[in-house]
Amino acid sequence: MAEQGQWFRGFRWSASATAFTAVLQLALVGLLARLLSPADFALVALAGVAVNILLQLQVAGINAAIIQREENTPFALHSLFWFNVVLGMALCLAAGLAGEGLAAYYHRPELAPVTRLYALALLVQGISVQFKSLLQKHLHFEMLSWGEMLGGLAGFIAALAAACYQAGPWALVAGYLARYLAEGCWVVWRGWSIFRPAWRFDWKSLRPYLDFGSRHWAERLATHALAQLDVLLVGHFLDLERAGRYDVVKRLLLRPAGLLATAIEK
Repeated sequence: MAEQGQWFRGFRWSASATAFTAVLQLALVGLLARLLSPADFALVALAGVAVNILLQLQVAGINAAIIQREENTPFALHSLFWFNVVLGMALCLAAGLAGEGLAAYYHRPELAPVTRLYALALLVQGISVQFKSLLQKHLHFEMLSWGEMLGGLAGFIAALAAACYQAGPWALVAGYLARYLAEGCWVVWRGWSIFRPAWRFDWKSLRPYLDFGSRHWAERLATHALAQLDVLLVGHFLDLERAGRYDVVKRLLLRPAGLLATAIEK
């Protein structure tokens, strides 16, 4: 009964945070649709193809293994933390290179710098993702939910403020980065009592996590690549104006459902 009550409280917190974030994002899309051009939405949607896939890979795999394993030794957690930091740097670089490829393919040079800035979210998540996994493992859903709501609010304010200053596609990217940075700082702060990184690293302690992660990375990669395929096709066959309108409609219709699925998965 105690476990059921704890699960119910966790789901209630997750659902509340999801509802709050969904309302904020719907309101933000409605406001930004008046302040930005459809081409701005299309550029950020194309830049987000590579970044969003890599963000999912950070969460899946070895960090999911932290939640699944009954016990995680301090030595393994220290090693995993530095692995995540280095992986975040590598994925950030990979996303930047992908942005160069997208810019060349779609003949939109502005795609490259937009993708490079957006890719900084991978650095932020590389530092915070393990703390988030540990909070989830210890069933601290209230703390996670507060972090999600804080991130959503920070993203809302940053994107709207930048859009008011006519920042174009940079307004959307500013919103994403503010969200990841605010939520990341929160989960690191709240998770510091559970885990404090130390300068220790051992490949042997990583092997069980890498074995677990390798079985899930391919699945996650295929799933999220397919989910982003429509963005690439729309960007290829339509001009940026119509592709941007498609992205706005997609955000309004599908984003709340995606947030609900995330809450249930937690």
